[in-house]
Amino acid sequence: MAFKLNSIRTVYFYLIALIALMMIVWGTVDLANLGLTTWVFKNADRADDWSPPAPYYMTAEVKMGETAERCAEKCDLTESEQLQIQNWLVDYKNWQDQQGDLKIARKQKNAVRDISMLVVAIPLFLWHWKMISRETREAKENINKEV
Repeated sequence: MAFKLNSIRTVYFYLIALIALMMIVWGTVDLANLGLTTWVFKNADRADDWSPPAPYYMTAEVKMGETAERCAEKCDLTESEQLQIQNWLVDYKNWQDQQGDLKIARKQKNAVRDISMLVVAIPLFLWHWKMISRETREAKENINKEV
């Protein structure tokens, strides 16, 4: 019975150490990725850009940005449609202004997650690995005493 409990305990310690080690690896890799995209490969973040807000109402010839601005007053649109285009233009400009702040906020959120993971995983791994080492050493000493 003692052997069975000892085996379960050993499996538990190795399993927790493995999980903590994987958390350390994941957190470190993600932090390295964050650092590289922030300071080395600055254009790598462009792939993650969010798409602009869709127009409320647009005909086929009225698409986005400058076209909507030119057409807002010159095209044959009702007052309601012109108001919708103006509202959309305000939303579009707000969206453009927020893009820089959103990138910074996403990077900070990722950094907080990764650092938190490392703060939890490193002590967890070290404590469990210390316990594994101690039990392995004690088992070897017991075997040597028996021989």
